[in-house]
Formats: sequence, structure tokens, C-alpha cells
Amino acid sequence: MMKILLFIKSLVNSFEKTLRIIAFRNKYKGISYSKYSYFFKNILRANALKEHDVLFQEENNRLVANIPVNNQKVKLIIYSGNDLNLIDLVFVHRTYNFILSQPVNVMDLGMNIGDTCLFFASNPMVKKVYGYELCEPIYRIALENFSLNPQLSRKIEPYCYGIGDKKESIQISFHSDYLGANGIYESAGMHLFKNKGQLLNCQVESISQELSKMESEIPLLLKIDVEGSEYKILRELDRTKFFKPIKYLIMEYHFSHQDLLDILIRNGFEVNEIFSSRNENIDLGLIYAVKTS
Repeated sequence: MMKILLFIKSLVNSFEKTLRIIAFRNKYKGISYSKYSYFFKNILRANALKEHDVLFQEENNRLVANIPVNNQKVKLIIYSGNDLNLIDLVFVHRTYNFILSQPVNVMDLGMNIGDTCLFFASNPMVKKVYGYELCEPIYRIALENFSLNPQLSRKIEPYCYGIGDKKESIQISFHSDYLGANGIYESAGMHLFKNKGQLLNCQVESISQELSKMESEIPLLLKIDVEGSEYKILRELDRTKFFKPIKYLIMEYHFSHQDLLDILIRNGFEVNEIFSSRNENIDLGLIYAVKTS
């Protein structure tokens, strides 16, 4: 009897979910289902974003999200269902937000499709955003998003190369099915990839060399989301003593990360660690750090 009741409950839940999806689809009658099927496959997420005043519409044969942030509007092209997750992470939950008491410049390492660059640029305390993307196909999407936001993109200087501990030319396995998980270390995103990767030639520059170009009189907020390369970057900063201009740091970590915490504490940062999840033996989470000395 219990199995029968559980089966009936499962059917009812499935039926209710289907009805909700049908009802939500009716809210987006101006958006083609056949053209943007990936959007409707993530309709529950889209509707949750709509409750936070995110609007979706077709512009110039592209599906575009209009997102309120810091008393402004940001536009992002929706190329996949994962872009909806990015909007939720960056703009709704404001994962990369610092309450700033002084003007800063931002280095965005792993700018992906430009979402975090635009989020930072919307903050009036941010004077300049330097964005770095390893993969050219993703970089070109970021440029499209910047073109939709001319007021904010004036603050942004995008670069089509990655950041590491040294200058080098490399080949990576590029996966088009989950753009934000691409990087030098394929294993960091392997749990997300569904399709086989294709070889992509990329350029990497030294973090110390890039920092030497920055305006030293303005404190720096360093954002790092580079799918495993964060270890080389922080070790190089520690080795070359280039932590001095960095006041704030936000970093996604992969694998065992105690070494990262030790480096930051040794260089005068107060650190807050947020554990996220463990997937395929990947220790994944966020580190927020502020320099106090």
C-alpha cells in the first residue's frame, strides 16, 4: 500500500510541475519556443528570475535578459540555460558584491561572458574593470554583451588571454556545452561537461606582469574564477610580493584549498571561506578576503 501511495504522490507532483511549466510558458508568448527551446527547458529558473524583475525579450533575433542592478539596467544575451544560472548567481544573489568604502579598480580573471564585468561596472565605486578571458569563443560573446551596455562598457577593458604564473602559449580542451567551466585544467569542470572537448589554442600572461600595469594609487579588487589556475596565480603573487595593491579578493576554489588560505593570511588578509559542494572529488567553494594590514 505504501508503494502505491508513493507512486500516486509522484504522479501528482509530476502533473503539478507540468501544469506550472505550461502556465509559465504563457507568460512568454513573444518568445519562440522552437528557436529558444533551451530557455523553455529552464522555465522554472526563468520564472524565478522574473520575480526579481528580470525581463526577457527578443531583440535583433537574440534572446536578451534585462536585469536591474544598482539602480541601472544590464542586458545579457541568453545563449543557454546556464546563462540563467549566471544571472541568478551574479545579479540576484550578488555573489561577487563587496560593500566598498573607497574607489577601486577590478581585475576580473575568468570574465566568462562578461556578466561579472558588467556587475562590477554598475557599482559607482568601481572606476575601471580589467577583464581577462582565456577562450576566444567566450571572449567574443562577452564583447557582444558589452556592446548592449555602452554606458557600463566604457569602464571595461577586455583582454583575450588568461592569467597564470608565467607567459605561455597552450592548448586546452574546449567544451561548448558549458562555457564557464572551461580552463587550463579540464578536470575542474569535468563533472559539468556532457560533450567531448575540442582543442583550442590560447595565450596566458603572467599575473605579476599584468599587475605592474595597474594604477598603484587606486586599491584593487581581484576576482578569480579560473577553474583550477587559482593556485598558480596566488603562489606567483606570494613569490613576487605583488599582493600590495590588492585590497579585496573574491575567488572560486577547486580541489584542496588550504594552501590558498595560508597564502592569503600570510599576506595580511582576513579570510571568509564558503564551502559550496563536492563533485567528483572536487572541493568547490568561494573565498572572500580583505586586507587588514
